[in-house]
Amino acid sequence: MIREAFAASSSVSVENESWFTLLGLALATSLDAWLVGFGLCFTDIPMGGMVSVLMGCVWLSSVIGFYVGAWLGQALGKHMEALGGVVLVGLGVKLLLEGLGIW
Repeated sequence: MIREAFAASSSVSVENESWFTLLGLALATSLDAWLVGFGLCFTDIPMGGMVSVLMGCVWLSSVIGFYVGAWLGQALGKHMEALGGVVLVGLGVKLLLEGLGIW
């Protein structure tokens, strides 16, 4: 992301993903949702209220993220793409250091 943000070519190409990639992403998403649901069944919170609150939070954060992302993309363009790359690299380094017991 960082390198692409400052590349001379500004054309965006969308590559067709293979079925294997899409299947892997679908499996990971389903497994994540299943594990969250499995963990929530051990709480003493009423299921209807919990589902309503979770749906509201997911919807609100998605809408806010969509509009803020579109606005920042228009305002800052390629600099936001580079910042996103820096954030992802920083998160990766932090996770690596935590896994090694350094952080």
